Amino acid sequence: MNRHVPRHTKKYPFVPPCCYTDVIPNAAVWSSGFSNLLFRHQEGGYTEPMADELFSDQELRELPVNPLLAAYALTDIFIDKTNRGVVPAPARNHQYAQAYRIFSKLCSSGGLKVQTDVPTINDNANGNINNITRFFQAAKGELTPKVMAYNTQKEVEAAVELADKRFADTVGKGFAYEFSEEDLTELQSSINRMRQILLTTAVFDGHSKGALLNRLEALQRELNRRMASLDAFFLFGVDFNAAMQRLKLTTKGFHEITTETKGAVDDLYEIARKICLIAAFAFNTAQKLPTSTQLPLHLPPPAIEIKVEPAQEEDGRT
Repeated sequence: MNRHVPRHTKKYPFVPPCCYTDVIPNAAVWSSGFSNLLFRHQEGGYTEPMADELFSDQELRELPVNPLLAAYALTDIFIDKTNRGVVPAPARNHQYAQAYRIFSKLCSSGGLKVQTDVPTINDNANGNINNITRFFQAAKGELTPKVMAYNTQKEVEAAVELADKRFADTVGKGFAYEFSEEDLTELQSSINRMRQILLTTAVFDGHSKGALLNRLEALQRELNRRMASLDAFFLFGVDFNAAMQRLKLTTKGFHEITTETKGAVDDLYEIARKICLIAAFAFNTAQKLPTSTQLPLHLPPPAIEIKVEPAQEEDGRT
């Protein structure tokens, strides 16, 4: 029996296939992030592994990067499998509670706010099953118009991108910004690394994290050897600067930032700077400007300082 049937083009009528091709390059990010959630009872009649899970490891690894699309996919998987009675009745309380926890963690880590009331989960198994089922049904109803609006926006962006390409190939006589194979490899690696840091750390708030994940998705979608426009790079630089400013305000000029967070911020800054430098070099080359020209994409260093209070010396006198 083939337990995993590709669902991305058959089961999600509001999500075009292109939205599901940008899966997380490093699947270990998701599998490690959810490993503490995919708990199984060893003393309650359950064994390891449990058959016919509501959210299989494969499905979690293939979730879209965009938190909205990922959350919608989980609601669709849950409703489809519960309608088909995939989970045996004795295992439903466990599986449904697990599914809700995964959905909740995905939304919080991705900065996605779902207004549907949180289901009551307690020692009443039947109540838990009914409450969680109603929650997923209501959540899907809430997310559906948002996904439709997202897809409409993506259609417009795709049309603009195609128009730019056609213009570059015809009216613009082939004008384009060109990247070397080395630059493309470096850009892809940088996008993957930044996405991984954003998904596995709590450096930025939900608003900034969501905005940057969307910009990375746009970069991933448009990344090509020849590009008619560098708009995606400029917008990425704008949102990254905004995220840094928000972080600066919430940490009182970076003075209240932790050592661990500083390391992640330094990494994110270097990755963003590298992305912008590569794009700026392509811009200057295409515009026949010297590479020493002031870069059109400029990220000022964060200048993060961490104040470490000196340890108080113990009085050695008796």
